[in-house]
Amino acid sequence: MEGGDLGRELDDLAAALGRSVSLDAPDGTLLGYSTQGTDVDPVRVQAILSRRVPDAVLAYQRAHGVDTATGPLRLPANPDLGMTARTCLPVRTGRHVAAYLWILDDGAPLDGAGVDALRSCGTRIAALLRPDRAPGIDRLLAELFTDWPRPDLVAELGQRAPRVRSETLRFAVVASTAIRDGRRSPAPDDPPPPVAANPAILGTATANGRRLVLLAHTGAVTEAVRPDASDVHVIGYSEPFRADPADAARVPTAAARAIVAADCAATDPALPAAIGWENLGIHRRLLLTTDADSWPDPLPVDAPMLRHTLEVYLDNAGDAARTIAALNIHRTTFYYRLDRLTRVHGIRLADGLARTDHHLALKTHRLARARDTYGWTTRFLTRLR
Repeated sequence: MEGGDLGRELDDLAAALGRSVSLDAPDGTLLGYSTQGTDVDPVRVQAILSRRVPDAVLAYQRAHGVDTATGPLRLPANPDLGMTARTCLPVRTGRHVAAYLWILDDGAPLDGAGVDALRSCGTRIAALLRPDRAPGIDRLLAELFTDWPRPDLVAELGQRAPRVRSETLRFAVVASTAIRDGRRSPAPDDPPPPVAANPAILGTATANGRRLVLLAHTGAVTEAVRPDASDVHVIGYSEPFRADPADAARVPTAAARAIVAADCAATDPALPAAIGWENLGIHRRLLLTTDADSWPDPLPVDAPMLRHTLEVYLDNAGDAARTIAALNIHRTTFYYRLDRLTRVHGIRLADGLARTDHHLALKTHRLARARDTYGWTTRFLTRLR
C-alpha cells in the first residue's frame, strides 16, 4: 500500500463530495484522512490527533451494525460523543473488512451520485489495501516452525520487508480446532484458518493446521487477523517486539511463544480461545521449568471421565456449583464421581498440597499431549527461554 495513493483517493473523494473523509481500520486505528473542512467534528479531530478512534465511538459504530454492513450505512449523530451524522462504507478485501471509509454528512445525506462516487472510491481503496507481500517472506517465516531457523533470519526479513526494521512487530498464530464431546480439541490435520487481508500483515506461514502471522501491529490481535467467524479456531500471540539484527534470537523466541500459546489453547479448553504467551500462567511456568515426563499421572489412562471431572473441578478452584455447570451434569452424578476419585483412586481432595500436585500433573499431561500432537522437540522448546 502506498500512502500517497491512499491520501490522493481520500482527497479526491472529499473534493468530489464537498465533505470531509477518513479511513479507519476495524480496530479503530486511523489509516488516513482527507483535508478536513468546516464540517469536521470533535470526534474526527480527536481521532486525527491520537491516530485512533475513541473506544466509545467504536462501540457506538458497532452498535449500529458497521461490522455486518454490506454497503453504505448512515449513522445518526451522537451529541454526547461530539459526533455528527456520517455515512460508512465497509471496504472489503475478499471476505473480510479491511477498513471503514467515513463521510461526514450531518443534515445532508449523500445523493445517488454521491453514493456511486463513494462505492467507486471504496473499490480502489480495497485494491490499495490488499497486502503487498515481499517475495520470499512467507518461506522465511515457515522456518520459524522448525528447530533450526537460519541465523540470519532477522536480517533477511528486514531486507525483504523494510517495515520489519522500522516498526514494532508481533507474532500471532491461528490454529484450527474441533469440538469433540462438547470440548475444544486440536485439529492439526485440518486446513489452517484463513486470515483477513490487512496491510498490517507482513507475511504468513502454515504447519499442522496453524497459520503463523507476522504483524506490524500492537493493538488487539483478534482485530488484526480476523479469522473467519465460521471457523473453529484459537489464537496465540507474542508480546510486541522490535526486530534487531544484533539480537538474532528475539524473532525465533517470539514466534515460538506465539506458536506454543496457540497449541496450549487448542489442547486445553480451560484456556481462553485467544491468549498471549504472557498469560499462559501455570502452562508457561511448567514449560520453562519442567520436563513433561517429570510429573506422575494422577489417574489411569483408562479413566478419562474421572480425569476430566477432576481437571474441571480443579480448574474451577474446587467450586462445586461452577464445576457442575461446566460439566453439565446432575449434582448427584458429580458427587458420585468425587467419591470414586477419593475411594478408588486415592485422590486426596481435602489436602490442598495434594490438590496442587494433581492439578500440576493434569496440566503437564495437557502439555505432553500438545507436544505429541504438534511435534514439539526439546530444541524447539529451548527457544521459549
